[in-house]
Amino acid sequence: MRNSVNRFLNRFRENYYFSRVVSSAARPLQRACSWSARQLSTKVRRNGAAVRLPNGKTMNIAKDAGVGMASALFWHGLAGHEPDTSQTLLFFFERSAVFVDVGANYGLYSLLAALWNPSIRVVAFEPLLPIFENLKKNVALNGLAERIVCENVALANNSGTATLYLPASEGKDLESTGTLSSNSWQVRKHAHPVQVAAMRFDDYEASHPAHVDIIKIDVEGYENKVIRGLS
Repeated sequence: MRNSVNRFLNRFRENYYFSRVVSSAARPLQRACSWSARQLSTKVRRNGAAVRLPNGKTMNIAKDAGVGMASALFWHGLAGHEPDTSQTLLFFFERSAVFVDVGANYGLYSLLAALWNPSIRVVAFEPLLPIFENLKKNVALNGLAERIVCENVALANNSGTATLYLPASEGKDLESTGTLSSNSWQVRKHAHPVQVAAMRFDDYEASHPAHVDIIKIDVEGYENKVIRGLS
């Protein structure tokens, strides 16, 4: 009986006249719901999150350790933050033994690498101390301290110290658009200068030898200088 009713309803909902009336009535509701959903995910923030990954593992973001990142992941999963980059990196993570994360920020890609590939080793470089401390919180919360090494240093073309130009933040997170580039919009907008430790990757690798398989560089226009520090 139930199957007969379902077949009847399926045929009826595809009836030309019925479908036009119902779909026309439903379309404004669908648009209103979509608008409401977008507003919710944009306006409602999530401080701390546990996100299920496609491989069944859970990525945990600690309290105050990347509110913007936690919010995007909470509302949209991996699709909420640079989905094309995430999908591309997942392909390489499966085939890599060592991943270097330059400009690690709060650790999204470092955590993703270690949770996706149980044998990969990660070196995460983050020069800003407050972000670096929260990067370590996220690594510890996920139980990955043995496989993710966090370094509080900026990669550059010279070792020593460097000036990082940090725009003001409107929220709890520090701005993720800080840069070492002196010819940048950050400087033109009078971003706050912060002195940070800097190092050529070649100098780092001399005391930390490793066969690097993949490097992600996200340093707001300073990528060419980082590459000059790589042999």
